[in-house]
Amino acid sequence: IYLSTSTLYVSKGDNFDIDINFKNKKSYTTYEVIVDKSAVVRYNEEDEDFTAVGGGYTKVLYRTSNVNYRNLDCVVYVGDGLSKSTPFYISSAEELAQIGKEDADGNVKYPLDAYYALRENIDISYLIPFL
Repeated sequence: IYLSTSTLYVSKGDNFDIDINFKNKKSYTTYEVIVDKSAVVRYNEEDEDFTAVGGGYTKVLYRTSNVNYRNLDCVVYVGDGLSKSTPFYISSAEELAQIGKEDADGNVKYPLDAYYALRENIDISYLIPFL
């Protein structure tokens, strides 16, 4: 049994999944999802997905009913951009390009006056035309 990730960085408003993978799962084996801080992440049991609702971090615990499987957890860091301790986490050129941009409804997900942290090396060379 394992989770798709043990640490996850997302931004407030993001919807995301944490997949649980069983090997030789028995039909009677079930699991319960427990979110440590619901003010940071909410779990939608019907869709089996999560929504980042506030800045901070939380632990998501998968507790199994089968004693042969261990319980698993994932730490989720949610950036809201309001402070150095809860920056927006940028990991792609697409996210980087969205800083300060309005969507069709006039909303700005990544405001210019927010705090940011790069999570990955981002190659933007393809965005810059050669001179």
